[in-house]
Amino acid sequence: VCVCVCVYVCGCVCVCVPPLTFCHIIEGAKHRQRRFVETVFQRLLDAFRSLLGVTSAPVDSQGCPPVETPFGRCNNSWADLTPEEMSAEEIALQQRRLTYNISYDPVFRQPIREILPDASQQFLLDLRIDPEWSSVYPAMVQFITGIERSYLDQDLPFPNIDTFQEYANITDFFQRTYTERPPIPSLYRPWSLDPPNDPNFTESNRWADDKLFANSRVAGINAINIYRVGSRGLPLSTANSLMNRRDFDWDAAIQLVSGYNFRQAVLRRRLFAQYHPLLPFVTNDINGRNPFAGQRFLTPFVLFVLPPGEKLFRVVAVQLGSNSSSPVYSPTTSTFFWWTYAKAMANTANVLHAELVLHLHDAHLTGARFALPTQRELAPDHAVRRLMDYHLRGLHQTNTFAFSTLLHPLGTFSFLAMPGHRGNAEFVARAFESWNYRRMNPHREAAYRGVQHLPHYPYYEDGKKLFLVLRRYVSGYVRLYYCCDDQVRNDAAVQRWVRSAAIDIHDGTKGVPEQLDTIVELVDYLTNQVWLYTGYHAAVNYPYGEYMYHPVGNTQLQLRPDQVNQTLADATSLDNLDYFIQKFGNINDVTGLSTIIMSLVGMKFTPIVDPSPAFQTGRTAQLASFVETEFAALEQSIRQENARRQGDGLLPYKYLLPSELIGSISI
Repeated sequence: VCVCVCVYVCGCVCVCVPPLTFCHIIEGAKHRQRRFVETVFQRLLDAFRSLLGVTSAPVDSQGCPPVETPFGRCNNSWADLTPEEMSAEEIALQQRRLTYNISYDPVFRQPIREILPDASQQFLLDLRIDPEWSSVYPAMVQFITGIERSYLDQDLPFPNIDTFQEYANITDFFQRTYTERPPIPSLYRPWSLDPPNDPNFTESNRWADDKLFANSRVAGINAINIYRVGSRGLPLSTANSLMNRRDFDWDAAIQLVSGYNFRQAVLRRRLFAQYHPLLPFVTNDINGRNPFAGQRFLTPFVLFVLPPGEKLFRVVAVQLGSNSSSPVYSPTTSTFFWWTYAKAMANTANVLHAELVLHLHDAHLTGARFALPTQRELAPDHAVRRLMDYHLRGLHQTNTFAFSTLLHPLGTFSFLAMPGHRGNAEFVARAFESWNYRRMNPHREAAYRGVQHLPHYPYYEDGKKLFLVLRRYVSGYVRLYYCCDDQVRNDAAVQRWVRSAAIDIHDGTKGVPEQLDTIVELVDYLTNQVWLYTGYHAAVNYPYGEYMYHPVGNTQLQLRPDQVNQTLADATSLDNLDYFIQKFGNINDVTGLSTIIMSLVGMKFTPIVDPSPAFQTGRTAQLASFVETEFAALEQSIRQENARRQGDGLLPYKYLLPSELIGSISI
């Protein structure tokens, strides 16, 4: 790409930029600048061509010149249909709309494929969406049942997992069984967890340690619920309205840990909080199974501060409640029991938020909202559909399995999670109301919480690298099939698909674009979805395998301070506290949940990018090779970073390693 500028003194100056370099410049620009840069550059180029009398390159019927991409020559001829083909596609479109119709679950208020609960098994067997996956879940349930029977036959301690060693034993047994006897050999990939040597796993045993408590906010089950207190993240006015300043001296507590007072920590961007704005509205409804049915949740507000010269913030205090009169506990002003109790309650809130909001709603249900329009509005041979089909494998079956067995009013998770079925529904519905499309991008999401500059934040550090590689992968693919912006703008199927998704998702009020005008916009739209189905889902799903030891992964703990008797309050060691966790955390139910989680996170199907010959050869062969090289480099980079983290005494983060990722939400 050459631009010639005539300068009065020097004559004509020509600047030539190789097409590949130009693409990289555009790809690296910030989102809000990309379209402006491309438009200005193109207009300058057209103007100079006109001035110099340069003949434009040959164009196709849509005014697009032939383009050489880094991965081959762009060709949009796949979109040209004969009248007969257009007529057949219209008939097929109506049939797809019948197959992928939308209905709204009256409790969860989420769009799901219309299905009668008592027909779920038949649905799994007969589903035409992806026949290969229709047999996965019946086989998986049978396999898990067989593992449990094998474990019981050995007379090992099950189901009550009340020590860390028992948790390690059963996890190791599951891991070895998966590896030796994979449930579906053609689809299965080995589980990488090695309990005796896995640093994330073994750290679970130190759940009461303050450093691990802080570390797990950025590298554990829930690494997406930490906010900076200030102009970005959690507004200072909101934090002040929540904090009990009458009974607790926050300034003194912050100064003791960091040397800053409250105001200084805010101004230096070193004050952070674990904050749950949705929890106060959720009610526990597990009637008959828990003595606290019907009461509102205690909503923990946890404050952290980043001391000068340190990489990991430190916990300052935990307030149990969302009003200015709630009790506050800290490591210096509270006894061993009350401080450990407060952290255990914060862990429960963190796990519930991770499972119901980040995992169920933001990954599975949001993924379905984009998947259904994709499969409904785009023909199977459409270029965009061919890219996305691989990343949608197993999603509908997974969600159907969850609704029919885990989230049914009498289903497993309705009893194992403290809110119960109705409370779970409240939580998910409120998550839907607060969701916004713009935060699907990890850069924007981290900026929204004000945490993009944390010195130790493995989820974001690794995630932004992965997101960049995924964007290059998607951009390379799209530019093979769309040669210019007009081809995107004039693709009726793409525009219909985008509008349909916007309408499905709350009538377009969630920031979802209703039209795509440029290649860059299409690349951004697709990259957000591929990230959701791969990296994001991995980050909110796979940590459960390491951290579901009951004091860390407890979803049942809900004992108010005024319900604690003096015997428990006098506890001075974890031995006494284990009794408290077992008694008021419903250890049998927590054990059941741990077993289910271990079963599910052990199932890894399909690599991150399509391994089929259709993608690895032909037009996308060069792209496939490029992506493989990029992921290999990213793998090495993250492993080196994890070694550095461990050397600094911090938790490593393996969940976004390309070798650990799967290509779809298939579990």
